[in-house]
Amino acid sequence: MKPHRLIRAISQLPAKRRRIMLIGALSLITTALLLWHHWGMNRHLRIEPPYFKAEPTSELISDGAGLSTSRVTPQSDGWRVDCELVLSKRAPYCGFDLFFKPAGEGINLSQFDTVRIRYHYVEPSQHLRVSLFNFSPKFSKSNDYLSNKIEDVVLLAQPEWQEQTFSLWDFNVPTWWILQRGALPKEAGVEFDRVVQMRIVTGYDVQAGKQQFTIAWIEFTGKWISAANLRLLLLFMWLFAGFISLLWEWRSDVSKLRSSRQRQQWLENTNLVLTQETQLLADRVRVDPLTQICNREGLANFLSQHCQSQDQPISLIFLDLDHFKKINDAHGHAVGDAVLQQFASWVSQQIRTTDCLVRWGGEEFLLISIKTNLAGAAGLAEKIRASLAQTPWPNQLVVTCSAGVAEMAENEAFASVMERADAALYQAKAAGRNRIEIAVFSPEKAEKPNT
Repeated sequence: MKPHRLIRAISQLPAKRRRIMLIGALSLITTALLLWHHWGMNRHLRIEPPYFKAEPTSELISDGAGLSTSRVTPQSDGWRVDCELVLSKRAPYCGFDLFFKPAGEGINLSQFDTVRIRYHYVEPSQHLRVSLFNFSPKFSKSNDYLSNKIEDVVLLAQPEWQEQTFSLWDFNVPTWWILQRGALPKEAGVEFDRVVQMRIVTGYDVQAGKQQFTIAWIEFTGKWISAANLRLLLLFMWLFAGFISLLWEWRSDVSKLRSSRQRQQWLENTNLVLTQETQLLADRVRVDPLTQICNREGLANFLSQHCQSQDQPISLIFLDLDHFKKINDAHGHAVGDAVLQQFASWVSQQIRTTDCLVRWGGEEFLLISIKTNLAGAAGLAEKIRASLAQTPWPNQLVVTCSAGVAEMAENEAFASVMERADAALYQAKAAGRNRIEIAVFSPEKAEKPNT
């Protein structure tokens, strides 16, 4: 069947059946990729004679004690190393080196995960040291092979042939190299992107005399696609398929409903626009145009919705910016407006969504805090007052405020608690400003509730 006919046939199927087919296909592909990644999708790099040339190491021992020499013989079962170790003040070693490509390029081993090595050490009490030399642009020098980042792993010897399998990330950068090169912690990790040399030599504290070991091969294995990249690929595949499915369903629904619902859609859109415009006009009436917080009309709407029951504590905070007239006189009304806007925005960030901040007039603000007693409201007012000192203001101004706090008593009229909070505010101003005052309810002075 041609592709366009297949697509047309699928598009004519019921939506539920299309979704089942899509999920089934994605599940089958996901399962196949996971199984393939687990059992296959492998890449290998085997290092063995005669494909790689091994060069014997030769170390000159200090103080003229002699030479630790190595002889490497390619054989059918691997590279055989015969050497004579001569002790001196520095630990001797012998073995062979493998060099990869021109210096500065090397081979990229970071695409592999696992290392396998087959070897035989004649002396079972000894061990081998496998080192990778990775070219590092910051540290490597062309005339000093030890400047390449050295990464070691140690293999213990047994009395017979053996194979060791370990992770590539089991290699470690020796401490002496880190200290000698002054590498930072972020620079001291292993790297395998430019391996220019591999060295296999006798280990530390090896006995003097003749040594013999054979390396059959070294094999690096990994996946063509890493597990992390495969997960990202599968996730992207599911998301993309889901998006295409939703787009397909949407286009199909729009195509089927466009002709029959065109008039209905127009009416619904018109009604929605009218509703939004009505709501926008209503909101504008209840919002202060400068600070974008409630005005007195908005306060009335808030009280009708949230303060009809006195089963929960309600506290009021009157806030007044200190010496605001001086700001307008010295810096102009534009700066004064910016201060009012920033103050309203800052206080709005300090309160809960259930509270209501109202611009009462000029530089005076009223904060109604639901489910908050007198102590909680006083703490909130002090937090707002203290935070102003750490807030940057326009023209490097120093802005402070005074506050009066009151809690609505049982059966107390709202106008009465407002009057007490306002009186407390004037007490704060009279006491020097930049402070809060608390209005404690007095039954003898309380106004009777409106009926």
